[in-house]
Amino acid sequence: MKLASRIAIASFATTLSMVSASQAVVFTGSLTQGDPTFNRPSSSVDLSGIGTAAAFDTFTFIAADSGPYSVAGAYTGGLDGYLFLYSPSFNPLAPLTNLQAADDDFTAVTDSLIPSSDSFGPQTTDLTLTLTPGASYTLVVTAFSNANISDGLGDYSVTVIGDVIPEPTVLGLLAGASIMALRRRRA
Repeated sequence: MKLASRIAIASFATTLSMVSASQAVVFTGSLTQGDPTFNRPSSSVDLSGIGTAAAFDTFTFIAADSGPYSVAGAYTGGLDGYLFLYSPSFNPLAPLTNLQAADDDFTAVTDSLIPSSDSFGPQTTDLTLTLTPGASYTLVVTAFSNANISDGLGDYSVTVIGDVIPEPTVLGLLAGASIMALRRRRA
């Protein structure tokens, strides 16, 4: 095997090990009018009368161990963000099903934190969450308001702190990029 191929394979293996269990994963994006919408929950048992068509993005990960975990969201561009955590799956047509935790405003409309002492889901004062090892979790980033209102759109950055494994499509993209690099080197 050529040296370049060995280096590429070693790099790919290192990347996979770094991705498979990291201490913090950051998801960034924007809520736009082109995103799908749903009627977001207002509590663990009720749907919102205000956020009836709130834009959302999702990020799926697997908990590598029981924790501790926390999820922090920061919002810009006027977005009044809201975070929801589901397990084992999220269905926008049944947004109360599998809902584990949520937070609207942690210190202001520009941030959220799961768990927190002022929202629904696990109530805690140490701001950490215990998750089930090996379980799949879907983080939903959405807004307080509907997508046709200015504070229902904007940019976000969400950090999951704890040992997480990003969804399989992320690993697939990394594998595809490494294979392409190997092919280019051989050509």
